Amino acid sequence: MGIFKKIGKGLLYTGAIAGVSALIIKNRINEKQDADEEYEEYEKWQQEIEENLIETKKRKSIICEFDDILDEETFNNIIYSCARRIKRIDRIDINNGTISVTVISQSGISDWDFELDFNDYGKITGSYWISSDNYDSKIPEKLGDLIQRSIAELYNENT
Repeated sequence: MGIFKKIGKGLLYTGAIAGVSALIIKNRINEKQDADEEYEEYEKWQQEIEENLIETKKRKSIICEFDDILDEETFNNIIYSCARRIKRIDRIDINNGTISVTVISQSGISDWDFELDFNDYGKITGSYWISSDNYDSKIPEKLGDLIQRSIAELYNENT
């Protein structure tokens, strides 16, 4: 019977080792699957970025046309009027429905820039896109919303 005890213990150890080995293999397979899924997500994200860049270039390449209600001078006046409400805005440039803005930092030591793009495939519809050096600031969105509201009010009054 002693021999069967030794064989039983050996089988027990062999089974335990086989079980641990199977878990290690399973974990490695799962890690590879997770890595593959993460890579697929990254590729999709990268493709979306490329598609967005192409669409943005297409949208921006169309020359902005104004209409009888919102002509270029009125659009510019709305922008300057809204910008005066925000004290830290230092400089504004307007070109083809796109507004480039320089803001003085809170400390007053430096500045940063953002852009509001109101060129919606050649029309000023009130929709806008933001690009900013400082995505923590609410100033770009605040100015964009003020301009958007003013454009909507102008159209509501004149239609």
